[in-house]
Amino acid sequence: MMVNRKRDESGVALLVVLLAITLLTITVVEFTYSTQVETRLARGTRNSLQAYYLARSGVNLAEAILIRDTQLSGAVDSELDIWAQPLPPLPLGDGTIMLRVQDEARFLNVNALAKEIGDSPDLNPERRAFTGIFSILGFDPRIRSALIDWLDPNDRPEKSPPGAEQPFYLGLQPPVAVRDDMIADLRELLGVRDMTPEILAKLSNFVTVVFDPDEKVPFRVNINTAPAEVLMALSPGLAGDPAAVQGLLTARAEQAFNGEGSLRERAPRAAAILEADDTTAGGTIWSDVLAYASTYFRIEAVGTVAGTSRGVTTVVRRSGSPAQVTRISWSPRVSQLALTTLPPSDFLEALPPLVGG
Repeated sequence: MMVNRKRDESGVALLVVLLAITLLTITVVEFTYSTQVETRLARGTRNSLQAYYLARSGVNLAEAILIRDTQLSGAVDSELDIWAQPLPPLPLGDGTIMLRVQDEARFLNVNALAKEIGDSPDLNPERRAFTGIFSILGFDPRIRSALIDWLDPNDRPEKSPPGAEQPFYLGLQPPVAVRDDMIADLRELLGVRDMTPEILAKLSNFVTVVFDPDEKVPFRVNINTAPAEVLMALSPGLAGDPAAVQGLLTARAEQAFNGEGSLRERAPRAAAILEADDTTAGGTIWSDVLAYASTYFRIEAVGTVAGTSRGVTTVVRRSGSPAQVTRISWSPRVSQLALTTLPPSDFLEALPPLVGG
């Protein structure tokens, strides 16, 4: 009987040992898994932070390029300038930087509508331009009137065609407050009566938002960078003569216009039309609306580290002599994270020096 008892005790001890080993194994596996998860989370956080600061570095680089451009191109901005050239990814540290600079003056500024006008709105160049772009794109002109009422500071609805002021929006469920001022993001216009995401997406190819509280809102479109539709929206004469517009685009692709003289010399047909429009409209298109250089630029930068990407979008004002760049908006997002499909390359060697001659 003693032998059997010892065997039973040995069997129980073996079970206890096996159970202890099993529990320890489970604990070690759980601890190892938790450690791996925390390590991956920490690595992901580190990569995300590094990617964000790489994007910020890309913004700094773009600002330096804009400043250097004033030394190379003077008081002219065009798609031939260094800031407008496509830049391949820049390897830096453990990741890469992608960036893109775009001229905000190539588009119509929506915020130019956010101001009181006189008794002759048809003579207002901003109103005429937006009437033109809505006509070119085939949009309902009532949306244009509602857009003006959303931005202008008065409470009088547009009459032709009818617009929509605060009383209309108070009847919605839920009620909506009209801005009656400048906006900071184009997406806010989705609140405008009859505005749809599809219409806004098409409109965003020709309009922008420049919100600069420290400066007067400019409405000067750069003739060297504006798309054909914007040029035609500005000038009724150009809208009726596509060949003249094409001649202007061809001429500026070879060399940027630097003033009225070069425009008359290399795009005489378009120049004659603009002069005729100025006579008809009382001298507001050529002299007050068109420009040959730009003040505001949009910078989009993306940093990527180990497959993690973070982006930054900022609108900057370049002004003064010597040129200085001031950020007027900052957003931790970009319209798309793939700003280029070119292979990685240290393109800094191909750029002119940022200082010196």
